[in-house]
Amino acid sequence: MKKAYLFVILMLFTCTISAQSGLISYDTGPSYEGYTLFPSADMVYLIDNCGKLIHEWSCGNNASLSTYLMENGNLLFMSKLAVNNTFVGGGGGGGRLEIYAPDNSLVWQYDHYVADLFCAHHDVEPLPNGNILVITWVNIPFTTAIAEGRDPNLLPNSSKLWVEKIVELQPIGANSANIVWEWSIMDHLIQEYNPNRNNYGVVADNPQLLNFNTADPTQDWLHFNGIDYNATLDQILLSSRHLSEIFIIDHSTTTAEAAGHTGGNYGKGGDFLYRYGNPQNYNRGNATNKVLFYQHDARWIEAGNSSFGDISIFNNGVGRPNGSRSTADIVSLPTNSFGGYISLASGQAYPPNTPSMEYDLGPASTGDRFYSGNQGGVQVLPNGNILVCNANNANYFEIDENNQQIFWEYDNPENGSTFKVTRYSAAYPGLQYFDLSPMGTLESPPSSASTPCNVVFECNLTANFSGLPTVTSSSAPITLIGSPAGGTFGGLGIILSAFNPSIAGPGIHLISYTYTDQNNCTATETKTILVFSIVYNFVNYNLGTVSPKMGNLQTELNFKEDGEYQFEILSINGRVLHQQKVEARNFQLNGNLQLPALNSGTYLMRIYNKKHQMIEKFVVGN
Repeated sequence: MKKAYLFVILMLFTCTISAQSGLISYDTGPSYEGYTLFPSADMVYLIDNCGKLIHEWSCGNNASLSTYLMENGNLLFMSKLAVNNTFVGGGGGGGRLEIYAPDNSLVWQYDHYVADLFCAHHDVEPLPNGNILVITWVNIPFTTAIAEGRDPNLLPNSSKLWVEKIVELQPIGANSANIVWEWSIMDHLIQEYNPNRNNYGVVADNPQLLNFNTADPTQDWLHFNGIDYNATLDQILLSSRHLSEIFIIDHSTTTAEAAGHTGGNYGKGGDFLYRYGNPQNYNRGNATNKVLFYQHDARWIEAGNSSFGDISIFNNGVGRPNGSRSTADIVSLPTNSFGGYISLASGQAYPPNTPSMEYDLGPASTGDRFYSGNQGGVQVLPNGNILVCNANNANYFEIDENNQQIFWEYDNPENGSTFKVTRYSAAYPGLQYFDLSPMGTLESPPSSASTPCNVVFECNLTANFSGLPTVTSSSAPITLIGSPAGGTFGGLGIILSAFNPSIAGPGIHLISYTYTDQNNCTATETKTILVFSIVYNFVNYNLGTVSPKMGNLQTELNFKEDGEYQFEILSINGRVLHQQKVEARNFQLNGNLQLPALNSGTYLMRIYNKKHQMIEKFVVGN
């Protein structure tokens, strides 16, 4: 779907107007069309490119962490429990997952929290099968940490040590869930402190494992803050702020395999398939090799972009050697043709040494640069532009792919910090469940940039459907699937979303699927299906194997009505090979059926008039 944006003021090409909050500027041509989702305190908002409110969710609990609009129109987010006395002080604490329907009704609420044991935090990731990946803190006793080879000098003063676990939840009912898969960092440690443990070894020789004695002596020493999933590769991407590193693990494993070092599609169990950002964590580099600095929001770049398969990262830049500043980094992954990662030479760190692209252009109000000490997000849009969430300023802006211009900028009028933002294309399936008419702006009065800005849709919608064969001899209903969902099927033999050959009868039938979106744009796809050997209106006769391959076909056909008929020979896929007029007298064929020159194979014979029709399959022998 393509949109045009009309402004009720005189201008040539661009709307670029200053404002205190809300929409700051908007270059209508090169900016990517879509709707931007972001959390703000107890609310979640969806706005259009004009900065106008499209939908809002009142979430009751603090919804200031990750939020996702799913393809079925439901909103998934992590919220903070009102009472969480165990896991405090780490930032990003959640504990509760909620799903809201498009009408804002609560569909599912689940507390993944048990005091002193575990707590969901920061980020979640919805999976194609409806399950949800959840980052989870697990509190372990100091005795366990020391027994697993943790240096006592690296234990925090708080008497708590949190480790990370990833669980896959299957939502059940309105407030329950099953854990169907899990992965724990405790199963993938290496340490050089205690030689009496099974995980004792040389850190530099085992980059697929995590050094248990790296990072600062804090309770939240790992601080996973982001999770993403690649359905094509069946891999999970994790971001560890306090290690300044990202990791990729295999999701194709069983839970038992995920706890070991073999198994899964890539043969490595739950060990790291890849890591990037800080090679000194596995003793294959030093501080000069560090390229990530307390990053957030690592995610795979989606299909439709020239950088598809790479990773985007909001690099907070805390403590950079040349001064703290944030960047939006693109990392090209060193993959092979099987979705795995290159083997390392002895002492080699995981490539690349630097990001393939580093975006640092910021708004003029912040000196053409941007900086957020915590939180923050980056999304590479399908047209190559970069959407940045400068979290601490609640400022969102869109940079061109060459790092030269800002095409769109928005200040959240509610201020505060924003975990990350996501822009959905106008064709995103989840948007079909909403009225996309603007409801005004969050700021009052509206910003001077937003006031004259309105959205007018130019229809560029496509619809298609699957499941319909070109030929069938079955009488059973055939289920059809339309895309986008929610359209209407039409044609003889259609019952709701199924084609019934026994109702349609023999012949070639036109079946259509029509979809109308929320902007009254309509698209239709039409296909044909040939039905044979289903209903015999006036004859029930199977020709079987015929010979010769050409010339007169001697056969007996019994007609219910005299008159003129059309005789056709068709290929098995419905292409007409021969036509002739025939006549029935005294309910018998008057004359012979003429066969064209046919190769050995299966064919269809069709005889019909305005009232009767027969389609029969026959075989031409050698």
